[in-house]
Amino acid sequence: MNSVQIADDVILSIIGVSATKVKGVKALNGGLTDSIITSIGAQALKRGIKIEIKDNTIEVFLSIILESGYNAMQISTEVQDRVKESIESMLDFTVKAVNIKIVDIDLDENY
Repeated sequence: MNSVQIADDVILSIIGVSATKVKGVKALNGGLTDSIITSIGAQALKRGIKIEIKDNTIEVFLSIILESGYNAMQISTEVQDRVKESIESMLDFTVKAVNIKIVDIDLDENY
């Protein structure tokens, strides 16, 4: 029988890049920006992302840092939608939930 296994690091990368592409997300917990994620790989993402997979269903726990001047609820909803869409379209998993924890806001000096 044939099988396909997807490494957790692949899933973490998809989630991390999807989340940090949303305007208003400064980084994942630990200061991981989109450019850092793509250059250092998924191992570092374990600080800001946790996943639970059972059967073909995934639940995501994501810690993010927001940029100042953005609505936290709107950004969180956009991150949830984008991560869910990416997982479902790229991996064919069912997304049970994308849980967001805002751990910091990057306040610029003009705030």
